[in-house]
Amino acid sequence: MSTTAPPVNTQGTISVTCTRAEQRNLSVTVPFTLKALPPEPNRFMRDRALLYLRYYMFIDPARTRHWGDGTNGTFTFEGTCFLDDRNRVCTFVFPLYGRVEGGQVALPGPWLGAVASRLEYSFSGCVEQ
Repeated sequence: MSTTAPPVNTQGTISVTCTRAEQRNLSVTVPFTLKALPPEPNRFMRDRALLYLRYYMFIDPARTRHWGDGTNGTFTFEGTCFLDDRNRVCTFVFPLYGRVEGGQVALPGPWLGAVASRLEYSFSGCVEQ
């Protein structure tokens, strides 16, 4: 990276899996929200020399919707798992898009950055069949 370098884009995935204990005749609905902490704009990677690189995470391939906690214009991932006798495991895989801002000075070598995700869920329907 140099002061004339373009942005570096990447993509990956993050997933949420819900499981239900084996219990006959029980269906459960589990709505959830997956948030990123810290929300924008506080994401930086650093190296051993304590230099910092700014980066962003997005929920869309156009990289216009920042992944965050749903506040200040950020967005979250949401879904609902339906679990019953036929379906005891539910997995959602969400695409995640990243960008390291261009025009930053960076030395070769390892960089460290961290984002925590927070999964908020509830049981909206626990029905014995």
